Amino acid sequence: ALSVVLGIASAKAGRSDIRQGVDPKLLTQERALIWRLRDRAAQISQLFSQPSQPEQKEKLTKEFAALEDEYQQLLATIRQTSPHYTALTQPQPASLKEIQQQLDADSVLLEYALGEKHAFLWAITRDSVASYELPRVEEINRAAKTFYELLTAPGHDVKGETPGQRQNRLAQAEAKLPETAQLLSQMLISPAAAQLNSQRLIIVADGVLQYLPFAMLPEPATGGKANKKKTGRTGQSQPLLVRHEVISLPSASTLAVQRRELAGRQASPKLVAVLADPVFSTDDPRVGKRPAKEVIAHDNPKINSQVESVRTGAADELTLALRTRTGEPDSAGLTRLLFSRDEAEAIYATVPAGEGLKALDFQASRRTAISPDLSQYGIVHFATHGLLNNTHPGLSGLVLSLVDEKGQPQDGFLRLHEIY
Repeated sequence: ALSVVLGIASAKAGRSDIRQGVDPKLLTQERALIWRLRDRAAQISQLFSQPSQPEQKEKLTKEFAALEDEYQQLLATIRQTSPHYTALTQPQPASLKEIQQQLDADSVLLEYALGEKHAFLWAITRDSVASYELPRVEEINRAAKTFYELLTAPGHDVKGETPGQRQNRLAQAEAKLPETAQLLSQMLISPAAAQLNSQRLIIVADGVLQYLPFAMLPEPATGGKANKKKTGRTGQSQPLLVRHEVISLPSASTLAVQRRELAGRQASPKLVAVLADPVFSTDDPRVGKRPAKEVIAHDNPKINSQVESVRTGAADELTLALRTRTGEPDSAGLTRLLFSRDEAEAIYATVPAGEGLKALDFQASRRTAISPDLSQYGIVHFATHGLLNNTHPGLSGLVLSLVDEKGQPQDGFLRLHEIY
């Protein structure tokens, strides 16, 4: 599951100004390439459902990779003719001084770098910088992977596992999680504990650390003494999110770019739009206008049968994205995210009347996501599944409602290039 918060400008800035001055022929070529990529993705998806034909699979996969290369080359040409687009999508590395100028007095930036053997942390504030050497990379990787496996244990189905065995496995994972979280906090956060008086922590992770929810790591020891405020029955130090606002960024330069883009921008008339708890399957009790009281009580439905039955390019593209993510052609599946609804309700409850949009169920759709109406809101919050494809980045995206109120399939895959 992935919750993504995207700050957006007006529809004009999002759809035209970003490529102002670009040759219309280049934009036409871009749209054509995108459709060719979708077509190849659909063909590959269909082949993956068949038991053999490895040569055809290999041929289409190479064609897909070649099209991706061609697409990237075209984007490079577009960037050359649109400095504004280049500044947004490929920011130049900022200097330390430029980064510090973008930090306020209540923020500290923690940037990590994992090499082959050595790992480092830089703690940067508006008027200081400190560097630390961390434990060996293999130790960090081992602890991070263990933490991730324990944290995601409830989402894993083990073939042949009985209900009792599953309960025992999840209980063991829950019992081990606090100790592993404490170990990671000691490795990653404790060296900079003296700098954590700031309320806002800006995290720039690297490697496997990008999979960690830093906000739930325990508050580190300060001056050799652990934080005395405890939470839960484990007696573990309270998580970072209790005292800090924790923000993740892909790079320190991104901070400078975002601040420059926001400078002077007219404030949005409304505050926040939330898209959550989309409908993934025809098995979902919300399909067919069933009573709302059934929505939460029903068990998590699977998307497998629905995706396999839909024969549209969009569904095939989503199927391919799921399959290439897992590496298993028959393991594609998405469960309903019941708690994303609670998340949306909690956010919406804090919004003043008339300044929010709550799009749940079928309204948490791709149509809503790309609607110009969202330009009224300063923040768009997605609480749904995200697919991160390391092999074919172009297949990454967010999954929204895949069926309508009558159970008819619809395109609910918000793709990476569309988010850009």
